[in-house]
Amino acid sequence: MKTLLLLVSLLTGYVLNTHTADYSGNWYSRSNGITMQLQQHGTVLSCHFRTADYTHEAEGPVWVNASGRQVGRWLVKRTAPDGCITFIDCRITFLSDTQMQISASAVDTNCDLPATWRETIIYERQ
Repeated sequence: MKTLLLLVSLLTGYVLNTHTADYSGNWYSRSNGITMQLQQHGTVLSCHFRTADYTHEAEGPVWVNASGRQVGRWLVKRTAPDGCITFIDCRITFLSDTQMQISASAVDTNCDLPATWRETIIYERQ
């Protein structure tokens, strides 16, 4: 994971934040009714959640962008009941200590996600 954190820092030009706020806990989206449980360990944020048909797993770094906002990046592994796996790129922006925005897009066309799939969702800390 340290190699991934260094790579993100080098590629983005952003400084990895060693003093991030703790975003651990339950986050709920009113638009899709999904609750995600986030776990934070230092500068690494992870989650695992289920929807009606899929299991989602993600882990990635949190850092401070050029405007001083806490941001993160996940590559989400989405597994269908039949075992089909697809990946989703998620960019996370913490709008406050109690609200985050996730902008997601398809990485591949496995399973049932079209290549043009995009979604932006607001989650609130519960």
